[in-house]
Amino acid sequence: RAPPPNRADVAARSARTPMSPRKQWEFVRDNLFGVIATIGIWACMAGLRSFRDFYTQKIFSAALNGTPTSKVYVLADVPGAVLSFVFLVMMSWVHNSQRALFLMLLTNVAGLLLMAGCTYLFRLGQLDGMDWILLYSAAFYAAYSVLNAPLNERIFAVTRAEGTCSFLIYASDFFGYVVTVGLLMYQSFGPLAGTSNNVVLDLFVSMLYVLTALMTLLAGGSMCYFWRDKYGRRHLHDAV
Repeated sequence: RAPPPNRADVAARSARTPMSPRKQWEFVRDNLFGVIATIGIWACMAGLRSFRDFYTQKIFSAALNGTPTSKVYVLADVPGAVLSFVFLVMMSWVHNSQRALFLMLLTNVAGLLLMAGCTYLFRLGQLDGMDWILLYSAAFYAAYSVLNAPLNERIFAVTRAEGTCSFLIYASDFFGYVVTVGLLMYQSFGPLAGTSNNVVLDLFVSMLYVLTALMTLLAGGSMCYFWRDKYGRRHLHDAV
């Protein structure tokens, strides 16, 4: 069993008490844009991840102009796994929750832009298929790893709300699963079942560009939203 929070933890985040459904709705109402935006980002990221997972063989085959070997599948997400670990450790060192929240959203935006940028260079022929697969993985998981539980924990700390972020994690996962199940149904019964590898890659790239633009706007809006004086902005000289 985890030890109870000490005084420093309560002072940094507020008391972690049970939340009734009424208090949960009050929290959502008081922080409506921030909650909707961050859940929206998570759902979009889940959609991108699921689409690539469901159509990995077709996407990799089109990118490499041939059948990918087992080595490609093994190495594809190694850069992403390493960067996810590094960013999560680094964020745990940031004690100012408002700054940490800002950095998490900034990391998300940087990862999104790197995803779109390396994909654009790949489509121009400036990157080969394997380089694109590895860079995309690194950028995606850097952006993905700082969302949901780590982000919602910091949102609660910034808002100074008494309670836990569990219901926000459940809500984020719910919408992520809705998107994933929708894509699974599309994979099983949609028009891509018998299409060529290049058509699937083209659709994936188009979806990536559209969702990257949407998520960048949502993340930028969230940064502005949670940096307002309402959330008790700390001074920049606070310890990291």
